[in-house]
Amino acid sequence: MSRLIVIGGGTGFIGRALGSALTKRGHAVMNISRTAGKNNLTWADLAHKGLPRDTKAVVQLSGANIMDKTWTPDRKKELIDSRVGPTKMLVEAIKKATSPPEVFVSGSAVGIYPADPSQTLDESSPVPTSPPVNFPSELCLKWEDAARLPSDLESRVRHVTIRTGVVLDTEGGALPQ
Repeated sequence: MSRLIVIGGGTGFIGRALGSALTKRGHAVMNISRTAGKNNLTWADLAHKGLPRDTKAVVQLSGANIMDKTWTPDRKKELIDSRVGPTKMLVEAIKKATSPPEVFVSGSAVGIYPADPSQTLDESSPVPTSPPVNFPSELCLKWEDAARLPSDLESRVRHVTIRTGVVLDTEGGALPQ
């Protein structure tokens, strides 16, 4: 059964791969991007019109590449803003939807955990919240906080947070760098 899946950051490295896989499985994919195009909804369109009708899932993968430039104060702000702003926009669109999606998948990263080679960590490991351990931890905490759905939606919209690590692929990600 075809479902409409909206992907924030769908034209990015991970988003393109996800969109391709979902399309091959017969789903309709609508990307949210800075630029209009075939199967693209702009962020401005999302802010004015909301989610497309019949959206069944929303995936938030937006964010500037964390590995390609030095983390100056300006770059850190860009990295945070490129994740937190779009995430808040998607949460707002989900809140306003006449029929909210069944699932909201929000991106984050393993950088939320402290870098400690003496520990084995998994998704049940506690996340240090105050103060953040380092910049990746701070970034992920802000990103995940922006993705929190209001309590009235928690029972109607399943929320899944994916914490990715370094992405390796010969076509992009960390390998070509």
